[in-house]
Amino acid sequence: MTAIGGLRGWMSRILHRKRCRPSLSAAVEVKKSSRMMDELENLFPESSHAFRIKRWPNFEPERNRHLMEEIEQHILLYPDQIRPFQNVDDAIIAEAEEFLGVHFPRSYRRYLQSWGNLEIGSTEIYGLFGPDFVNSSVPDVAWFHKKIREVQSIPNHLVIIQNHDDDCYDCLDSSAMNADGECPVVRWDAVNDRVEWVVAEDFVGFLRRRIQEELEDA
Repeated sequence: MTAIGGLRGWMSRILHRKRCRPSLSAAVEVKKSSRMMDELENLFPESSHAFRIKRWPNFEPERNRHLMEEIEQHILLYPDQIRPFQNVDDAIIAEAEEFLGVHFPRSYRRYLQSWGNLEIGSTEIYGLFGPDFVNSSVPDVAWFHKKIREVQSIPNHLVIIQNHDDDCYDCLDSSAMNADGECPVVRWDAVNDRVEWVVAEDFVGFLRRRIQEELEDA
């Protein structure tokens, strides 16, 4: 068995157990996986210019650290299915928040800082490219949100991060930030102008679910 095959088998046993909520046993395994992280860094040194395997800071909630490390391992192991763009610096993120008049949740800021945006299969999870939010395009979260608000009545505090054929959108509900600096992801019905349901309790949980769904369907 090749090194990549062994790593994929290890990740499959640990991470592909539930679609919607993180497995407690998976979190424990990831917590113990510093040796595996070192092996991944050694296997993919050429990828360091695009994104970095990191031990997420201790001030991050423990669950979020586990899930972000899990997502990074998936990106390294499945480059054909999960494609990052490039990381965005804090100044551009702050400018996007000012442009939109919102504050991004903590895990979404980490997403932007690490990858800019991600393509997961044929799905785009919106992020940022650079500081020009007026003359941009999909999947620029700032550009798209402003364009949609010109023609639809979606509330400003709902920041669109995924488009479902223009009928509905998955959005960060920036009006419902909790003590950890996280907010839920909700589904906005663009036909009936209403929130349909809560998709995920926070962005990192939403992102993990989208990645798991892609890997299970591949």
